[in-house]
Order: sequence, then C-alpha cells, then structure tokens
Amino acid sequence: TQRLATFREADKKRITKAFEDAGAQLKKNYASSPLLDNVLSRLDALSHQVDYTHLSEGLGIYVSKNHSQMVHYPFSVAEKTLIGEHFDSRYLLYMRDNVVEYYLLVISKKYLRLFKCYGEDIEEIKDSAFPMEYKEEFEYAPPSVANSFSSNVLVGYEKDKSFLQEERLKEFLRLADTNLKKYIAGNTILVISGDNKEIADYTGVTAYSKNIIGKVKGNYVVKQDMALEAWAEVQKYIAKRNELLVSDITELVGEDKA
Repeated sequence: TQRLATFREADKKRITKAFEDAGAQLKKNYASSPLLDNVLSRLDALSHQVDYTHLSEGLGIYVSKNHSQMVHYPFSVAEKTLIGEHFDSRYLLYMRDNVVEYYLLVISKKYLRLFKCYGEDIEEIKDSAFPMEYKEEFEYAPPSVANSFSSNVLVGYEKDKSFLQEERLKEFLRLADTNLKKYIAGNTILVISGDNKEIADYTGVTAYSKNIIGKVKGNYVVKQDMALEAWAEVQKYIAKRNELLVSDITELVGEDKA
C-alpha cells in the first residue's frame, strides 16, 4: 500500500480484490458450515474497516474463528493470500523485533515537548513534567541619559543579558533532562528534534547521551511529519544494530561457536 493520496484508488482496488479472492478461495476449498460462515463474516466486517486515507506501507489481514485483526506495517510486504491451519507470522515477528517503542524530545525556543512513539504512531505526553514552557525573566535597564559612557555601558548590559539568557536556557534544559528520568531508563531509545543550536545546547547538558540514537533537524508543525522523520532515524539505528548482530554471528560460526 501507499501513503500518498494519489494511490488511494489503486490501493482500494487491490485491497478489495484481495478480500474477494480470499472469500472465493474459502468457499471453493471448504464445505458450507457455521465455521465457514463465521470466518466469511469476520472477513467481510474487516473489509469495511479499512481506512484508505491513513494507509502505511503494508497491510496485514488476519482472520480465524476466534480472531480478526488488521495490522498496518511501516514497511512493504509481498502480496499474498494464505489459507491454512496457522497464520503466516513472519511479518508480525519482524515487526515485533524491528518496530520498537521510543521517545521523541522536541526542543524549541519556547517549548519543550515529549512524545511517546511506536513506529510511526505518535502520542504527546501531557502530565506534570511535560510539556515545558521556557519563560525569559531577565530584566535590565539600559542607561537613559546619553553621555560618553552610555554606549559602553549598553554593550556591557547586552553581554550580561546574553550570558544570563544562555545560562537560564541551559538550566531549563537540565530541568527537562531531570524530568526525563520518569521515562528514560536502561536502553530506552531517544530521538531529539530542533534547530542545530538547540540540539547542541541539549546534548551538552544531558545525562542520556547513550540513549540518543538520532537527531531530527528543524521544527515541524504536523506531528505525523515529526514521527516519520524520527522513525526514519530509528530504522537507521535498527539496521545498524542488525548488521552488527549478523557480523557477530558470522564470526561465531567461523569459530565453530554457533
């Protein structure tokens, strides 16, 4: 399946045909019975639940006497219809091991937001810790009387203001990092998003450097756009992790240890 709306009609035709083919095969291979009626009824119910405006890269339809489920895969799958005593679980197992839960920390000049993600699914955390709002409370009064020293004094004030702003921002980021303790532990995956300076400021104070596996540059208005960019970073991390696992097992095979 495709994410883009331009493919919506084509996807609808393919998916509708897949449902029809599955129903036809069931009727051809199995005699009429309450069990067959049950499965066909579940299949028909799922066919009316497909949301063609929110498809991912793959779609799985699983139906049995006691179970029916639609699974959106954030990766492409081979088109096939299988009928038998067991579900084909290859893609489900792959998703279990490679589509993971992670957190996305979004840093801006005014707000700091935390999202809990699973693959492309994204949900903002709203509790006592997040979101956080940064308020600039620095006040200063430049000299009101013009004299030969006023320009130098003003420059001094500006330097003080800039320094205090920087320190207060870092303190804000340290507080945010403390709040993350509630969510980040062990090998929890963390992706951070923001402008270059904001990301640099945060990575300079965080205690979770080892958890950060990717950085998304820029600010996104639409949550789903952020999720897609963050998920792309997580996929790169998983691919690299899997390459290391393959390398390790190959080495062990070579040493007759596997």
